[in-house]
Amino acid sequence: MFGAALLWTGLAALLTKLFTTHAQFWRHLRIVLAVGVVSVMLEGLVSATAFAFGWVPLARFGAQLDWWALAAGLLLQWWVIAPPRRMRLQATVVGALALLALGAMAWTASRDNQAGPRLANLYPPGWRLAAPVPVSQWMQESQGLRERLDKRLQQDDADQATDAGDDDSDGD
Repeated sequence: MFGAALLWTGLAALLTKLFTTHAQFWRHLRIVLAVGVVSVMLEGLVSATAFAFGWVPLARFGAQLDWWALAAGLLLQWWVIAPPRRMRLQATVVGALALLALGAMAWTASRDNQAGPRLANLYPPGWRLAAPVPVSQWMQESQGLRERLDKRLQQDDADQATDAGDDDSDGD
């Protein structure tokens, strides 16, 4: 991560030197580090808020905040490389960054649907502000899921028995 930050900062400083005759390496490094810190802080804040209120959709959205932080960082880098005096070019860059962020969010969302459980971070129980659901209510609401899983398990067992019967007949 450190090497990637230095490589990106060096490339941005080189581009700034080409366009403005001043490299501004340290300014680019501050932007990269600030975006990294803000990204980590936002992700932690969103995760803690999702845990406190039991908002699973907020936890799913938290992974996509990184893309918006990256787009904002790239925009800040661009403003250092080419100061905001070319409005058409700036509008094009902002539009491209917005499309990049939206596309990345869509890709992240499709990938996250296949990921593991939500609200995976554990925080102190005192942070939980959402009212707990009684076990009896949870069991009643999950009964439909249990029935679907049992039906699917029976169907899989029947398919495996059919496949095993087909394998025995092929060997004769």
